[in-house]
Amino acid sequence: KYGITIGKSTGVSEGGFINIDYDIGDMHIGITYINNKVKGHNKTKWYGTGYADIDYSTILTFTEYRHQFDNGLFNRSGATLGYTTVKDFEEHGSQYDVHVKSFSMNTASVFTDINYLHKSVFGKTLFTAGVDYFNTFDDNRTTFEDVLKYDYKRDEIVTNFTLSHRYKFLYFTAKLNSNNMNSYELGFRINL
Repeated sequence: KYGITIGKSTGVSEGGFINIDYDIGDMHIGITYINNKVKGHNKTKWYGTGYADIDYSTILTFTEYRHQFDNGLFNRSGATLGYTTVKDFEEHGSQYDVHVKSFSMNTASVFTDINYLHKSVFGKTLFTAGVDYFNTFDDNRTTFEDVLKYDYKRDEIVTNFTLSHRYKFLYFTAKLNSNNMNSYELGFRINL
C-alpha cells in the first residue's frame, strides 16, 4: 500500500512538504522532503532579541515497525535519518546584526509510542503518547560574521502526545511535545 502526502505550512513557518510512504506487512517506510522558511527569534541575555527569516530544506527517511496488542491498542517503534541545509541569513534587531553562513547537518532519531484507536459512527479518534531520542552527527559548525564559530550538537529526549480525529475525508490533529513545538492541522485526505 502506497501513500503520498503533500502539505503547506503557514504562519511562523511557511513552506511545503511531500511525503511518499509504503507499507510492507507490519513495516512502514518512507521519505519526506521539506522546503520551508521559519521566522526565528533569538532571545539573548545581553544583546536583546534578534530575528531572522531562515530558509531550509530537509530530506528525511524513516522506517517503523507496528505491533498490534489488543482491539485498538498498538505500538510503533522506528528510526529516522535526515539531512538538512540552511541558507545564509541575516539576524536583525539585537545590538549586533549578524550574517550567518549557510550550513548543513545530519540527524538521526529513534522513537517508540503507544497508541489507541477508537472507532465510532463519528469517525476514528487516535490517541498517542511517545518518546523520541534525537541526535546530530558529524561536524555541525555554523559561522557568524566570518569570526564566531558555533558547534551545534543535539542529544535530546522528547516526549509527545497527539490527538487526531478523522471523519470520512476530513481530519484534525493536535501534536504537543515537551519542547513546546506544538502543531495543529486541519485538512482532508484522498485515498487512491
